[in-house]
Amino acid sequence: MKHVKKKFIRSRGLSEAEGTILDSVSATEETLGTIVQRGGDEYVAILLTTGQQLVQAFMYQHEGNVYPVPEANPIVLYFEIARHNVRDLNPVRRDLLASVVGQEANVIVANNKFYGFYARAAGAVIFMHTALEAFMNFVIPKTFTYSRSKPRHTEVFDCSQIQRFIPCEEKLDKVMSAVFAKSFALDHPAEYKRLLRLLELRNNLIHTKALVKGPRSIYEALYTEALDFDYYAALKAVRAFLNYHSPSLIEDCDCDREDGVQE
Repeated sequence: MKHVKKKFIRSRGLSEAEGTILDSVSATEETLGTIVQRGGDEYVAILLTTGQQLVQAFMYQHEGNVYPVPEANPIVLYFEIARHNVRDLNPVRRDLLASVVGQEANVIVANNKFYGFYARAAGAVIFMHTALEAFMNFVIPKTFTYSRSKPRHTEVFDCSQIQRFIPCEEKLDKVMSAVFAKSFALDHPAEYKRLLRLLELRNNLIHTKALVKGPRSIYEALYTEALDFDYYAALKAVRAFLNYHSPSLIEDCDCDREDGVQE
């Protein structure tokens, strides 16, 4: 899987007529200074590219200067970070296993390689999960409510409460199915199961627990799960989920640079 096309949170092209109108608008330094002093609650920064595209930005103030920074789409950003970590995981895992057998086995080298593998694995898992969570929170309509039926009462959650209190596993199926009136779990059951395994590994990793009883290795179960996990398949499942709900959100970049994930 190649690196993805980088996208903004909001952008759109201008027609020739719209471009002509914008070209006729001027702003003085005094006007811009007043806008900056009032803060971001009243204004949204919009950048105009040479290709006649409007791009939303945020105003970053640093050491007395103000910088209009294009607002990246965090879903695409997190997915790309995950892809970058997944990219070399399989060869790194092979090198790790090769370092613990045979005449060339070396404890120090193997430990260094495990650190490298686990850092990439943790980064991949966390950012795949973060891409899913960011997407689901972003697409929930502001006026949307989600209900849970209990034996004696019904719980109703508004948009903000869904984001804060509903577990990711529940959002993944029930909330998204209610928002989009279709079910990824039903239409793509194999990929959905991979997403559930991803969330399980993420939870085990984030909430790392030590073995309390028995003579076995303290973290053997967690490290074995990390070594056995199919990161590339999980990455493809995350991409399928995102594009199922938002077609073409995750696209391969159309440049000539190759840095694809190694299966």
